Amino acid sequence: MKNTSVIAFLILLYTVTVLCITVSVAFRHHVLPCDDRRSHTQTMKSCTYDTDCIENAYCFNRETCHCKNGHVINRNHTHMQCLEIASNLGDACEENIQCEMTFTSQAECRNNVCTCVDGSHYEEEQRRCYESVGIGKMCKTSYNCYVEGSETFCFNGYCICPLLHHPSSDETKCLKSTALGEMCSIDEECIAENSRCIGLCSCKIDYVLSKDKKRCLKAANVIGDPCEEDFQCSAFLKNTKCNEENVCACVLDFKPRESICLRKINPAMIGKACFSRSQCVHPPADSDLKDTEVANVDCIAGLCSCAQDYTLTEDKTDCIRFSENGTGKIKTHSLLILITIKILQIL
Repeated sequence: MKNTSVIAFLILLYTVTVLCITVSVAFRHHVLPCDDRRSHTQTMKSCTYDTDCIENAYCFNRETCHCKNGHVINRNHTHMQCLEIASNLGDACEENIQCEMTFTSQAECRNNVCTCVDGSHYEEEQRRCYESVGIGKMCKTSYNCYVEGSETFCFNGYCICPLLHHPSSDETKCLKSTALGEMCSIDEECIAENSRCIGLCSCKIDYVLSKDKKRCLKAANVIGDPCEEDFQCSAFLKNTKCNEENVCACVLDFKPRESICLRKINPAMIGKACFSRSQCVHPPADSDLKDTEVANVDCIAGLCSCAQDYTLTEDKTDCIRFSENGTGKIKTHSLLILITIKILQIL
C-alpha cells in the first residue's frame, strides 16, 4: 500500500512538472516560468501569521511570506516591498517590474506611469509592448512590424508591406502599388519605371507608353536612337519606325536629312512643270502635301525645284541645305537658275 502511494505521488509530481514546463515554453515571452513565479512573490521572511509579513503580503503555510495575488516582490539593498502589478498601460507605478509583469520587458515605469519603452509600441489585441521594427528590418513576429498609418507583416524574418503595396523611398510607409492608367495621388504610388502621377499614373516627359500599356519607353530624339517599338520613334520624329536593328530609321520612300526624315525627291521632275509639290517627290504623293510637312523640294513658279534654303546637288539627284555645302561641287542659287530657264522658255 505504501509503495502504491509513493508511485501515485511520483506520477502526480511528474504530471505537474510537465504541465509547468509546457506552460513556461508556450508563454516564455509573456508569462513568468513556473520556476521563477514563486521567486517574484516570496519575500524570504519567515512567518506564522499574516501580520508577520510586509504590506500586501500573506503568510504561506505558516512558513514564509508571499506577495498577495496581483502583486510582485521588489527588492533593493535596503528593503523589499510587494507592489501592485499594472493591469493597463497608463496605470500608476513605482518600479519597472510592475509594468514588465504585464506588458513584457519592452515596458517601463516612466514618471510613475506604465508605458512602452522608446522604440517600442503597444498592441491592443495582445495587450503587450513590442519592439518597433521598420520596413525591411529583421523581425520575430508581425507584432514587431510597426509603420504608422500602414499595415505591415513579418515574412521570412523581415517586415514587408501587404499585397499590392510597396515601401516609400524612405521606407517610412507603405504605398498603394498603382499601374499605368490607374488613379493615383503622388508620384511614388506609380510602380512603372519612368512614370509619374498626374491624377493617373502616366509616363514622364520624353517617355511613351508601350503597346502592352505596362511600361514607359524612352522616346527617340534623333534618327538612330535605340528603340523597341515604333511609337518610340514616331512620337517625336515624323515618318520614322523602329527597324530590325532596333534603332529609329526613316520609313519607306523617306530618307534621313540631318535629324528628320524627308520624302525622296523625284530627280526627273526637277525643272519640270508642276501644279503642287506632291508631283516633285518620289513616288508622287497620293494627295497634296500638307503645308506643315517639311520637304526639301517644292513646286515654285510652276516648276519642281529645291525648297527655300536648299540647293541642288551637282548630279541633280538631291536637294541639300546650304549649310551642308562644304565641298564646292554643289551648284547654288538653283531657284534663280530654274526661274531664268522658265523665262527663256516663255520668250
